[in-house]
Order: sequence, then C-alpha cells, then structure tokens
Amino acid sequence: MSALGDLASFPTETLLQIFEYLDGRDLVRCQRVCKALRHHIDQCSATQYVIRLAMCGYTDGTQSQGGGFSLIGARLNALEEHINRWKYLNWEEQRIEIPTRIPDCEVLVGGIYVLISQTIITCVQLPSKIRHIPLRAWSFENDFTVTALAMDPSQDLLVLLEIRQESEVSYLHFRTLSDNTRHPRVFATIPSGRYVRSHDIMIVGDTIAFHQYPSTFTWNWCTGTLLSEEFLDTHLGGIRWIGPKKLLGCRWGEGPSGALVVFGLDQDGNRREIVALDLPVRPSSAPRSFSCFLGQLAVPHPSGVLPFDSSSVYIIHLSGVDFRMPQDFDLVIPVSTIERYASDRYDGPFSVPWDVWASENTRVVPHSRCRQHRIFRNRTVRVEAGAQSRIKVLDFTPNLSVWPDSSHHRPSDARGVCYTKFVGRSESAIDVYPETFARTNLPYHESHRILETPLREPRSVQVDDENIVIADVSFPSWRGGRF
Repeated sequence: MSALGDLASFPTETLLQIFEYLDGRDLVRCQRVCKALRHHIDQCSATQYVIRLAMCGYTDGTQSQGGGFSLIGARLNALEEHINRWKYLNWEEQRIEIPTRIPDCEVLVGGIYVLISQTIITCVQLPSKIRHIPLRAWSFENDFTVTALAMDPSQDLLVLLEIRQESEVSYLHFRTLSDNTRHPRVFATIPSGRYVRSHDIMIVGDTIAFHQYPSTFTWNWCTGTLLSEEFLDTHLGGIRWIGPKKLLGCRWGEGPSGALVVFGLDQDGNRREIVALDLPVRPSSAPRSFSCFLGQLAVPHPSGVLPFDSSSVYIIHLSGVDFRMPQDFDLVIPVSTIERYASDRYDGPFSVPWDVWASENTRVVPHSRCRQHRIFRNRTVRVEAGAQSRIKVLDFTPNLSVWPDSSHHRPSDARGVCYTKFVGRSESAIDVYPETFARTNLPYHESHRILETPLREPRSVQVDDENIVIADVSFPSWRGGRF
C-alpha cells in the first residue's frame, strides 16, 4: 500500500493526538506532505489555533485558567477577533480615572498598567471584552521611593529600583505584583551599583538585564548569580530582550561619523555579536531615547515556510538626535546583515560603513513631528503632533490569509512596513517596505491605520498586546483604548 493510502486509513483521532505535540512550524510542514494531512489540519480548530498563535508570536495563556480542549473554538475565534481589531484598528476607547499624582514611572505589560508616584504603587488591570476580563485596580504603600520598575505578570513579578541617596547605591527589589510582598522565588535583593540617572531594566524568564551607565549587568534573579557585566564607555540608549537567548543594545561609538553599536549577549553572559554601524552624518549628541524589537517584515512565503528567521529585522527607533535630517527615525536592519558581520571570536566592535549596510537593504525611515513612540512585538505606535494628536499604528504582522499552499492562495497583500509621509500638514501617501524593501506609494485610503484623539499633548503612550494607553497632561486622567 502506498504511503498516502496508509495515511488515509490512519484513525483521525490518532492524527489529532499527534498534532497536539507539534508546533506551528511542524504543522505547516505537515500541510505540505499531502492533501489528506492538509485537510485534517485545515478542518481542525486546535491546529489552526496553534498556527495562528505562532504567526502572531503569542502563547496560549488559557491552560492555567482551566477550560480545556472544549474551549479551543472559542479561543480561536477570540484570537481572530483580536487580529482583526489590530488590522482594522477597531478601537474601543474609554477613560479611566486613576486617583494618583503624575507618576514618576509607569509600565504596561500583559494588560496590567502600573504607575508609581513617590511611595504609592497603583496597579490597574485593564478590561478586555474578548477575554472577559473586568476592570480592577489596587494599590500599595511602599517603604521606599521607586526610581524605575519592570514587571512580568506571567510570573507575578514586579521589579523595583531603589536608590539610597545617603550611600548613592541602588538596589533591585523583587516583589509580587499581586500584593507587593517579597517574591517567593527570589534569592535576595540585588545591589545594582552606584547612583546614576540612566537606567533600564528588562526581564526574560529567570534572567534580568539591568543597564546603569556605563555597564550592563545580567543576573539570574532567582539565585542572585551575576551572569555577565558588559562595560560600555559611551552612552547606551537602551537594552531589549529580543528572544530567549539574545539581548540587544545600542550605544554611540567613536569614529568620523556617528556609530550605532549593536551587541548581543546570551543568558550565560557570552557575547554573541557586536557590530558598529557608521551613520551617514555625525550626531552632535547621543539619542534622547531608544527602543528596538525583533520584527517580522515578510509576508509568509507561498511555499508554506514560516517567516520567522530569514526575514527577521531589527527595528531600532532613535529620538532626539541632532542630525541634518528629521530628529526621529527608525533603522530597519535585517538580522542576516548583522549576523553576516558579527563574530563570536572578535572581542571588540568593528566598523561597517553605511553604504555596505545600505546595500544589504538597511533603511533609515524618518519621522516628522513624532511626539511619543513605542514599539511592541510586531507593531510600532507613534503619537504625532498637530492640531490634535494622531495615533499611528504601524503593523509588521504578516498577512495570515495567504499561506501556506501556493496552489490555492497567492499573496494578495504583500505589505511589510507602512510609514506615513507628510507634505506640510496634510498626509499625502504611505511608503510601503515589503519583504524586498521595494518602495511603493499607496493611495490615501490605506491610511486606516491612523487614529484621531482629542488629546492635544499626551503625556505618555504605552503599548502591549491589546492596549494603547495614552496619558493626559491634565492628570489624573488616563485615556485607554483596547483592541
């Protein structure tokens, strides 16, 4: 009997049990084996749910909440609704009154919005109609003044930075997000160095990265083990975890032109890559702010190959740099370009001329009148100045409807990165950078990614999977929107 015949006679229940152990990549590969497998995968809500989760970069957080396999159809429908709300900017706006002063620091992760004003910690669980989550708020009185914070709601983890003025020493405290007590998994409070004004904290799993000029430290926060210390003799704009084994940071190096240095560390503290990019003009100062993420530019290939690796790009946003160009811009750098010039054996940064990077499809995308900017997962959100603020959501998510079989689907929407360009105060066109970075102008009606808000001068903008939260200048009101 042929292999196809063997597969056709295979019990459907057994196939579905096998599918439960496969991830999104493997399921797509199975679809390409034969029509029988493709039919089973296409008709199964569970496999479609896994595939769509993988493409969006999400994980299923409902297992710990109960419900089981019988709710998989509802979860798939909720995911599709979530995707469509981002795609078409189906914006549900509401105003949340938070009785607190203008916060010293704030963060939004996983639908939890935390604001700290002096010693008062205020937490808000933002509501979600899709996931049936109600609005809830709670607060704590802290025993020290918090200078910076980070959190991971999936671990019930809240990290607070304390700076003791008398000794000029800073400490990282690890608390529970639910009741602000010491986290049960933490070994000890970590002394993080002497007092400085520049700091950045990032968490991934058991590892925490903390930058405090001029060094970047990585610890296992559960054991208190110092994994690495990266000394940076120049200004660092920020650090970001871009994967379970990779830390990305940017700083300004020396050279005839401004140099943007990208380095990577794994969780064991080993250097993975360090590359310097010579910018076309020298800045007069280091950037005021920095953000970056590992994005997916390409639409899925008709062959069914998931675009997770070869088409990945670093999106690095820089603000407040005095170039002879707009002060806010994005660098779009293919991962393959960085890895081509990276070396595990090289101990120091080496310079790569800008024209070499440009030939590798790196792009500088300027922004005009950018007031606030946040990057999260596959989208970047900007608040533009003007008569009233305009929220621009630039979506990097691949089109889900075009894959994985070339015989039935063709890429109908080869969109990659969409940026709005301006002529004066009027919007004229959108520059589109698909997988090949080919530049194309689209008509005005494609500007549905733009949201209008009556806020003239928003104080801050925060973004996560489902929310855009814009803080008013006139405290204590925060305007929140959810997709």
